[in-house]
Amino acid sequence: MNIILKKRLLLVDFVETTRLMLEHFLGDEFEIIHKKDGAEAWHFLQSGASIDFMITEINLPKLNGKQLIQQLRQQSQYQHLPIILLTGTNELQDCIECINLGADNFVNKPFNPFEIQARINTFLKLQQRRLYKQVS
Repeated sequence: MNIILKKRLLLVDFVETTRLMLEHFLGDEFEIIHKKDGAEAWHFLQSGASIDFMITEINLPKLNGKQLIQQLRQQSQYQHLPIILLTGTNELQDCIECINLGADNFVNKPFNPFEIQARINTFLKLQQRRLYKQVS
């Protein structure tokens, strides 16, 4: 029997419908871990959790997306973690600031879940190519 381990995706958003919709579209490919605010996500990660990808909202309660990204990038085990930022704000400056802090990309709400799926797959392909180059 072949056991296929799914990659683990941390999904941080205070809007339950967003989390459920993304789980519906990404659940076949990923083990989805839901967190509703930045502090909850940070405590989960501080417990030593292993994740392969993170999608986070910028405007989170308790610890916002900017702060979460900044704290993650200071931890060696999460320095290269792919992060997509979800934003309902039209403030491009906020998105640019998050990218400068370490987010890899951002998607404006409302979004098409197929776009997020395509962006995730692109990141994972790039990671595989980098690993292949390092090994060969």
